Amino acid sequence: MAIGFRSLVSGSRTASSRAHGTSNATAAAASKTRYGRAALGDRTNVNGTRAGGVNRYSKYTSRSTRSGSAAAKPAPMQVSRSKPAPMAEAPAIEPPVVPMSKHAVPAPLENIDVDFDDPQACTEYAEDIMDHFYSKELKYMVPANFMSVQSDVTPKMRSILLDWLVEVHLKFKALQETMYLTVNVMDRFLNKVQVKRSRLQLVGITSMLIASKYEEIYPPPIRDFMYMCDNAYTRREILDMEQTILATLNFTLQPPYPLHFLRRFSKAANSDLTTHTTAKYLMELTIPDYQAVEFLPSSIAAAAMCLALKMNRSGEWDATMEHYTRYTETDLLPIIRHLNSLHANSSTSSLKAVAKKYSRKKFLSVALLPAVNV
Repeated sequence: MAIGFRSLVSGSRTASSRAHGTSNATAAAASKTRYGRAALGDRTNVNGTRAGGVNRYSKYTSRSTRSGSAAAKPAPMQVSRSKPAPMAEAPAIEPPVVPMSKHAVPAPLENIDVDFDDPQACTEYAEDIMDHFYSKELKYMVPANFMSVQSDVTPKMRSILLDWLVEVHLKFKALQETMYLTVNVMDRFLNKVQVKRSRLQLVGITSMLIASKYEEIYPPPIRDFMYMCDNAYTRREILDMEQTILATLNFTLQPPYPLHFLRRFSKAANSDLTTHTTAKYLMELTIPDYQAVEFLPSSIAAAAMCLALKMNRSGEWDATMEHYTRYTETDLLPIIRHLNSLHANSSTSSLKAVAKKYSRKKFLSVALLPAVNV
């Protein structure tokens, strides 16, 4: 006849208790608490002593305890009645000392780097960051006639492709940085590798894929780029071209964009939203324009801001602007005239993507502003 595990344990515990001279009641209590838990607040379970006086660590106790003597209760805890010492007063927190920039602003000019409370402004390092951008401009530029190395692709084809990519970029609702990096990656690749006419669109769409992976938090999947190309290229072809472009450019994807400079120049001009949007529109007019390849990104941004100030009558190119842009209005005059010409001819040009984009209310319809005389 089978005997339950609990009954067997209880019987062994009772026999052991009798051998050591304990009563049946004590043995019964010990067997009940073998797998039970002592009542909340019962001090007899301190230091391993269970309710009923049985010590769980009995084999480590003295012989007299194992022979059945009651376990000694622990001494009561001594609680200090003295009052705690008063806490010392915390020293006053002084505001952080802002390091002086090595780029001193002359006294008559306005210092725009005074928003120390805004950590995103990076006021302590703003000029150093701009120095870094200026130093990288020439490194990531292509020659003015870089398309001459192509035998099967013309500058006109490049312009048509970029005009189409502006529409694709708008369809994806991507960041503006993505579009500028797309142009830079594609131009630098075309400057080094001969491309057939049938593969030019593949180069352009893959350049946008690379730029999206670099700039976007959630880049569009490859199937979306395939759809935009009307499935003219397979997924494998796009991935192979991605590897080819990155290997050719040695994975260098950090060019300074005109947009980087414009944000700094817009802050110096204290421009409103309309003026800033107008400058962005003028800069994007240079994306499909092959003649604008020879202009530095900083000069495009400065000229766009100067022309936007004139178009909106919201400011002048004063000494403060010359200090922060490092260009005088005379230096920018050829680029200003070129941008003004692109804007004036945007309604009749075959490249309409940028003008159509900035004619929408979302972009304040700045493309509809009249051109100025410069």
